[in-house]
Amino acid sequence: MASAKAAVKQLFSSLDDRFRDPTWVHTGTPMLDRTGGLHAGEVMVLAGYPGVGKTSLAISIARHATMHGAAVLWLSLAETVVQTAERFVLQESGVRPLPLRTGMLQRQDMTALTYAAATVSKCTLQIEDRVDLTAAAIRECARSWRESETADRALIVVDYLQLLADDCANAAILSSLLGAAKDTRAALLLVSQHLADARDRATLESVATTVVYLRADIHTHEIVLAKHRCCQTPQNELVVFDGSMFTAVPEAPTGT
Repeated sequence: MASAKAAVKQLFSSLDDRFRDPTWVHTGTPMLDRTGGLHAGEVMVLAGYPGVGKTSLAISIARHATMHGAAVLWLSLAETVVQTAERFVLQESGVRPLPLRTGMLQRQDMTALTYAAATVSKCTLQIEDRVDLTAAAIRECARSWRESETADRALIVVDYLQLLADDCANAAILSSLLGAAKDTRAALLLVSQHLADARDRATLESVATTVVYLRADIHTHEIVLAKHRCCQTPQNELVVFDGSMFTAVPEAPTGT
């Protein structure tokens, strides 16, 4: 509990810090960065149907976060540590995923992968792949991680929400995860499958500062900013997805 005077004092102290050294987490997605990226103690939900590239987009956000000084805790409930590391290296190298999967690599691919591996190895990134993680276990894991990680900016990624080994209500799970973000002064990115149930969707969106939907078309993907507490929505951004990386669709030139 805090008095109004104490709360306002904390507010202006944080404003001074933001002016001298902005502490928000960069995402690498222009639309999201224009709205201030990700902030400590806040939740961003990234949702979509299976196979549209949610994990790849989350990897892209995490990569850009580390490039801009943020420490990242990646909690992978869907893939192993090695599979997650492969995704980071692929995005860093620009090598397509299929040649790596089949072993049909060219010399230039191996060179690119070697340089990318060296870059990713230097990232302030921790990967946890325990399949029995609960929201409470994530909170403890995040606390332990943050005690040894002193970076001003921090990001926790949960990939993905529906695989948590909890048997309690969604509201309790989300409350615990939000607590993890506040405890550790980290931004929290929750990757989620598309929620058909309106009640589950409302519960998830109620805790989120930002809600992003990833939608797929034949040729392009669309990143839709569906909710943001600080700006008008919806907003959208078209991107191309090659199975590993997202690239922005160039805007058509305007007439003069």
